[in-house]
Amino acid sequence: MTSTHGNRAQLLLTSTPNVTLTNQVLTDSGDHKTFAIGSASTSRYWDRTAAWTIQAEYDEVQTLTVTGGPTGGTFVLRFGGQNTSTIAYNASAATVQTALQALTSIGANNALVTGPVGGPWVVEFTGTLGFASQALITLQTNSLTGGSGPSVNIVESQLGQGWTTMTSTTYAIQYVGGKIIFNNAFLGASVGCRVTGAYLPFTAIGNILEWAPDISRKTHPTTCMTTNNVPTRWETFQPGLAGGTIKINRFLVDNTYVLLFPISTDDTLILSLVMDATTGFPRMESYGKLTKDSMKAPIKDLEMEDLDFVIDGQMVLTTS
Repeated sequence: MTSTHGNRAQLLLTSTPNVTLTNQVLTDSGDHKTFAIGSASTSRYWDRTAAWTIQAEYDEVQTLTVTGGPTGGTFVLRFGGQNTSTIAYNASAATVQTALQALTSIGANNALVTGPVGGPWVVEFTGTLGFASQALITLQTNSLTGGSGPSVNIVESQLGQGWTTMTSTTYAIQYVGGKIIFNNAFLGASVGCRVTGAYLPFTAIGNILEWAPDISRKTHPTTCMTTNNVPTRWETFQPGLAGGTIKINRFLVDNTYVLLFPISTDDTLILSLVMDATTGFPRMESYGKLTKDSMKAPIKDLEMEDLDFVIDGQMVLTTS
């Protein structure tokens, strides 16, 4: 094992009982796929043994595409029993948005349109029409000219939903750091994610000055002989973390914490290891089970100690 200078690294002791999280709203990282509780949150270390419910809310998104390559003409859209004004074949997204928002069945700021001149245009129902399923916009009048059978194709790209419990196969939970990572990004600008579960309270009990990781990896078989995926019926593997140990060679502990928060073997602790003291990034965090404790009875305010851990769960890179 190669020792690594810890810089700003901490050892955190978890405690029980856990604390319930109920409909805790997470923050969108900006990709509409990863949602986090926040790096500074006191509830960012989630209990893997708790029952978790993941919910999301997202807007209705529809896509309008001019087909057939028209060279002129106009068209009229219909929504909620009302017709828009005529829209040119090569209209801008702003023009389409103005036409839709002019309908009382939609209203100002309740439909946002993006896309290039001439489309395709992406319509996101927002405001009072957000986070709900909406009827499909239809083509009322087709006055497009030129090209070959020009028309406007309208499809529902995302069904709008209020808070909906998500299927566990659609996301992964990062318990260390408190994140939900969906398999696919949601469409639109407004997406919400909230969780119900429990987190582990924690206390920082000391600073790590030097640590030596010994991490092993292995490939896990992911073969499925019942599908026709390419390559067909070949045995497949996926790399993953098999386990490992971390030895803390130099650990600075405060006697006060040792007296108030005693630790022993099999305790679950969190290793929060910042490897760049200048920027604070990245931070490697993992749950750990204490397997060897060479702590002695504290005889002065600050002591150097040795601790050994076995990785117990996810080891992830997070922001500090």
